[in-house]
Amino acid sequence: MRRLRDTVCPERRGFSRIPKPDCSRGESGRELTVHSHRCAILESVTDAPKSRRAMLEEFLAANPDDAFARYGLAMECVNAGDDAAAEDHFRRLLSSHPEYLYGYFHYGQLLLRGSRGSEAQELFRQGVAAAKKAGEAHALSELEAALEDAVASQQ
Repeated sequence: MRRLRDTVCPERRGFSRIPKPDCSRGESGRELTVHSHRCAILESVTDAPKSRRAMLEEFLAANPDDAFARYGLAMECVNAGDDAAAEDHFRRLLSSHPEYLYGYFHYGQLLLRGSRGSEAQELFRQGVAAAKKAGEAHALSELEAALEDAVASQQ
C-alpha cells in the first residue's frame, strides 16, 4: 500500500531542523514533485497492513519447509479464488509433509470444485491411508466421508 505524504519544502519555507534535500530528488533519491512550494514524496508506508497472503508468502520464503504456513497459504489462495496457486501449494505441502492430513481434505475439495472427481477420490484415498497410519480417528472419518461423497457424485 502506498500513501502520498506532503512535507513543506525546506528550500521554500526555511525550516532549519529539516535537512535541505535537492528539490528534484529527496534525500533517499526518490523523485519529488514540486507543487505550490510543497514537495510531495511518494513512499512505501512500512506500517501499512499486509494481507495474510503476503505475510505467509514472506514467511515461506524464509521458511520453505513450514507445513502450517504452506497450508495457510494454500487456503488463502483458495479463498482468493486463485485455484492454480492453491493447487501448487497443496501439492508442495503433501509432497514434503504427507502426514499433514488437512491438506488431503481441502485439496480434494478444491479438485471436486474443479470437476476433477477421480483425482479427488485418489487424493482422499491417500488421505485415508495417511490418517490410518497416524491413528487419527477424526481425520479418518472426515476423509472417508469426503471419499464417499466424491464417489457418489461421480455416479
